Amino acid sequence: MQRVSVEAFDVNCTDRGEVFEAVVSEALDCAAVATETTINLMLDAEATEALGREHRAARSASGDRKLPWACHGCGSTMARDFARNGHYQRGVLTTVRQLDSVQVPMLLCTRCGAAADVEFSALRKHKQLWLDVDAEAIFCYGQAGGTRRIAEQVGRQLGWPIGHSSVARRIHEVVEHLQDWQHETIDDSPDVLMIDGIWFSVQRPTAECYTHSKGRTRPVTERGYPELFMSIGK
Repeated sequence: MQRVSVEAFDVNCTDRGEVFEAVVSEALDCAAVATETTINLMLDAEATEALGREHRAARSASGDRKLPWACHGCGSTMARDFARNGHYQRGVLTTVRQLDSVQVPMLLCTRCGAAADVEFSALRKHKQLWLDVDAEAIFCYGQAGGTRRIAEQVGRQLGWPIGHSSVARRIHEVVEHLQDWQHETIDDSPDVLMIDGIWFSVQRPTAECYTHSKGRTRPVTERGYPELFMSIGK
């Protein structure tokens, strides 16, 4: 476990800004290490799940399981035809900071010696930005922000500018899937009872009246019991 420590300082000193920046930098360093470690564990777990066997287990332990990926050379998808072949290192940019040591598992086909064309769900191929950048862009879009403003906000988190077109492309991909989902036919819909109600107090007039400062007569009112207006739909 990593610890972040800061020496005691005078709260009235002129270096409080520097101390704060040091604490934030240390926290970001720890967050970057944790993010990179988590990504590495996710990639190894996904490779293990796809192969259907634990690391260093015999290839025959995969049985007749098929991979969701195919060999570059012979096109085989049988998990027992593939062996782990270490990792290759690549970089990826997150909202925390640049990660330079992401370890991506490699699978080698024992039939032809080629590598599997692996597409991990936790790490997209040939994409420099990680999934949290997309999530941040979608979150900003949900706050009714324009794509240029979203690009500026996400760029500030990344530490370098991100193109407006890049943000717009990611948002449009999600919006298209969302629209398809909204218009998708529901074949087996459950019974739903929706109740919506608003409580409010009612001012009721009495038999008395009064004359205000401008000489107009107005009824005296009193607060009545709360009432509930409800609408029920199914």
